[in-house]
Amino acid sequence: MLGVHAFDWINDYGEDYAARGAELDALRAAYTAAGGFPTTPAALAEYMNDAGRVAAGAATYGTVCAACHGPDGGGTIGPNLTDDFWIHGASAEALWAGITEGYPTAGMPPWKEQLSDEERA
Repeated sequence: MLGVHAFDWINDYGEDYAARGAELDALRAAYTAAGGFPTTPAALAEYMNDAGRVAAGAATYGTVCAACHGPDGGGTIGPNLTDDFWIHGASAEALWAGITEGYPTAGMPPWKEQLSDEERA
């Protein structure tokens, strides 16, 4: 109580919220200035090591992808994503391209219009 109210040693919720919002705004501005959301191999690898992005990706997968690829990735009408036999490649770049452009002749729609760059990453 003293650290927050009396001596101002500790930020209160409003100050923390404003600071995180400013950080997010700065990140969005940097992405826009760089030509959009970075999807280079290094950037995609970095996203895979970010727990928050992994959790967001799991939520997107559950909502969008699980219907065809199964809740565990084992495949239903879409291919198995948990084995070593990937049809179009298993690299981060191959996955990004597949999600973005799809494989319409194989039944996989392109998601570039429905999902943002960040959601696809």
